[in-house]
Amino acid sequence: MAKKQGSAEGLTTKIAEHFQAVNYEAVPPQAIRATKHLLFDTLVVAIAGRDEAAVVEGRDVILANGGTEESRLWGSQVRVPAMSAAFVNGVAAAALDFDSVHEAGTVHSDIVVAPAVLALAEARGSSGKEVLTALALGDDLASRLGMSTREHSGWFYTSLHGGFAAAAASAKLIGLNAEGIRNAIGIMLSRTGGTQQPAREKAQTKRLQSAFAAQDGVFAALLAEKGVAAPSAPLEGEFGLYSMYEAGDPDVVLNQLGQRFENIETTFKAYPSCACNHAVICAMLEIVKDQDLKAEDVASIELVVTPYINRLVGAPFSPGSNPQVAAQFNMRYSVAAVLLNGQFGINEIKPGVVLDPRAAELANHMSVVVDENRTGEFGPVKITITCQDSHKITVNANTIPGRPDKPLTEAELITKGNMCLPGKNGAALFAAISEMEMHQSIEMLLDKIQLG
Repeated sequence: MAKKQGSAEGLTTKIAEHFQAVNYEAVPPQAIRATKHLLFDTLVVAIAGRDEAAVVEGRDVILANGGTEESRLWGSQVRVPAMSAAFVNGVAAAALDFDSVHEAGTVHSDIVVAPAVLALAEARGSSGKEVLTALALGDDLASRLGMSTREHSGWFYTSLHGGFAAAAASAKLIGLNAEGIRNAIGIMLSRTGGTQQPAREKAQTKRLQSAFAAQDGVFAALLAEKGVAAPSAPLEGEFGLYSMYEAGDPDVVLNQLGQRFENIETTFKAYPSCACNHAVICAMLEIVKDQDLKAEDVASIELVVTPYINRLVGAPFSPGSNPQVAAQFNMRYSVAAVLLNGQFGINEIKPGVVLDPRAAELANHMSVVVDENRTGEFGPVKITITCQDSHKITVNANTIPGRPDKPLTEAELITKGNMCLPGKNGAALFAAISEMEMHQSIEMLLDKIQLG
């Protein structure tokens, strides 16, 4: 059984009271700006992923079951119940692994929180300010919960913690008081979960776990609104999150709560791949460009990684039955794709490109070595390339574009949006989100991603 750390008494109540007390004006401008950028990023990657495997099947199941027409499936005029919209849009947002990530918390908060909040916002006619406030609070809580549990015992922190954040943010959005918000978090205890096994097996359900959390977050808020009573200590209780799932430090959650919003520390992905691959992709792109390195120049490559990186992306490359997921979660493929194509974008994870036999052949000439003394989640990675002429190239890869210390500019975010949006209207969507606090509904915003 996991053991909690720090002073846990009243943790959930303190979080709920915080959520009730904070309004738009209380959120720092820097956090509002980060919230807008996160929302833009989440929407565009979801549009790019809306027709990928598991998204299509999930959408088909939802449509076959019908229900009240409340909230849009992003990119369309099709409306389904809010819970159903949160699920389908959540799967789409996760599909390409192009979504943002909070490195210290190891959570992709916005693919859980945004689908939940936007679904309810449409159903209830919430204003731009209300949506931004709920998103900022939800992303902050998911990141803080992730930071508070650092054992990395195999849980998927995005769904494990994101569901609680989605429940609290959803409850905030629909106007529940502190008791109602606490009940929503408490209800979520009975629904939370998700592990790294789908990522280990390169299974499509990797895309579903965060979507289940988004759907259940909405469900928990709606049940709380109806008056369903739940445990008052779902995080800190004897049989709560920290005791039954993974040890956590409540003090990390409460430190500067309301003063500092963790969404400002989010990394915006430059590549549609697991974040564990990004430092290597970035380094390989620089090597290919600076040294004009070609695939045929390479005799072998050694990658020295941390244990965490090895767990997620260090296995031998085998496309299997899910080549796209296999590519997204394999460092050897990432290196091979850069050598073969000189880039790493959405094209490089398309099944037809992944199945190029040259990629597998290159990957087979690579070895992954685990250095137990390296502790980072996303780096560093030591790359040693041995060329056909016996020349060696050695690089210590630890630079990730989009990190807070190397943020994507607004222009780069818009460029990413244009890569994802069929209409290449990233600038228009970015502008709409930039001024969404001025609007009394989010209908206009969702019109910007309308595909027909």
